[in-house]
Order: sequence, then structure tokens, then C-alpha cells
Amino acid sequence: MKYCDNLLLGLHNSLIYRANFVISLLARLLQVGLSLLMWRALYSESGQSMIHGYSQTSMMLYLMLTGLLSLIFTFEPLFRLARLIKSGKISTLLLRPINLNLESLSNFLGAKLILLGLLALLLVCLTWGHWFLMVLILTYAFISVVVWQQIMFLFGTLAFWLVQMWPLRPLLTALYLFSGGLLFPLDVLPVWAYQGLRFSPLALVSSDLVQSVLRGVHDPQLVLLYLVMTFLWLLGLAGLERLLFQSGLQQFEGVGV
Repeated sequence: MKYCDNLLLGLHNSLIYRANFVISLLARLLQVGLSLLMWRALYSESGQSMIHGYSQTSMMLYLMLTGLLSLIFTFEPLFRLARLIKSGKISTLLLRPINLNLESLSNFLGAKLILLGLLALLLVCLTWGHWFLMVLILTYAFISVVVWQQIMFLFGTLAFWLVQMWPLRPLLTALYLFSGGLLFPLDVLPVWAYQGLRFSPLALVSSDLVQSVLRGVHDPQLVLLYLVMTFLWLLGLAGLERLLFQSGLQQFEGVGV
């Protein structure tokens, strides 16, 4: 129940700062619009109906879905934990009978609840009539959101050792743009690059998830494979986060209680 209250608090805060939401939405729409125009020009200039197995329609759908995911997958859990550590407010939370990781997850889900509802609606529409695939995709999408929060929480624990966290933002942004396949599907890369990236956590929660939606009807085993890999990453990341968090606490000098 305490995490449900925290989820509602995250939703409430996201509704208060509506201007921030609208600005980030417009910025992302602009980026997706530019990508759509670029790929439309490529199809037009090449005179081909298919590029790397993607029709123009499926490429547009791919870019729009990854654009929506990029609105959900933000760095808020990372910098929220970092602020708690740097300000010493984490000392107060440590005294409460709560799991900080679950507290962060519930706040993140609450802040993204509207976008998550929109994503779920789109996934239901795109997989309508294929009920087993729909359940797989929705489960895969939910685990992907949890994995993303886990990645950000894991990086947030670095605040125990790093003086400044802001240099991580451009680095993570670049990694997510490329490994997450936001600019193009990863399978247009050379085979060696694609095989090296396709099972990375950033690819699984973004590019692979969207490709599962596009190809899941004809290849449900692919969806199941990505779902299992994502779940295994979740277990590994949770174990590593626990190790780093406990190690960081041993060096942390609490203030602000």
C-alpha cells in the first residue's frame, strides 16, 4: 500500500509540472518527425519499397514506437537517487521500513503512468486478435520498464563515489540513442554489430521490443526469446545494484536526518 501511495504521488507530481511534460513531448515529436522525413526521403530516392526488410509503413511505425518509448525511458530515477545521496536525504529514507529500489520504481511508474497507459493501448491495438502474443508483448513491455528503472537506479548508486553525476547524462544519451535503436532498427547494422548489440539491455527494452511488435505475429519464438533475455537481465541488474548499494552505504556518512 505504501508503494501505491508513492505511485500516486509520482503521478500527482507529473501532473503539476505539465509544462515540462509538454516541452519534452514537443522536443521528442520534433526528433521523431525529422527521422520520419529522413527515412521517407531515403525510400523515395532509392526507389525501393523495402529497405533491410522494412517497408516504409513498418519503418514509420518503428520510429514512432521507439519515440514513445524514449519519452518513458528517461533518466529521472538516476538523478533522483543521486540527489538523495548528495543531499543526505537518503538517511531519512533508510530509517523507514521501505525498500528504496521499490520506492524508486513506484515513483517512476507513477510519473510515467499516462504514457504507459498510451503505450499499453497502442500495443493492444497492434496485437488485437492475437491474444497470446498480446499477453507476451504486454508482459515484455512491463518488464522492460522495470529493467530501465533498474539500470538507472544502478547508475544512481555511483553517486556514492562520484562527485559530479551530470557527465553521465550525455554518455547515457548517446548509448541509448545508438544501442536502443532510436534512429534506425539495429538489424540494419552490419551482422557483427547487430549480433553484439541485440541482447544488450538497452536494445532489449527498446529496439527489440518494437521489433517484437512488428514481427511477433510471424515469429512468436522471437518474442519469447527477448522476454526471457530481458528477465535474465533484470535478475542480473538487481543483484549488481544490491551489491553496489550495500558497498556504497558502507562509505556513506549520513546527513540531513
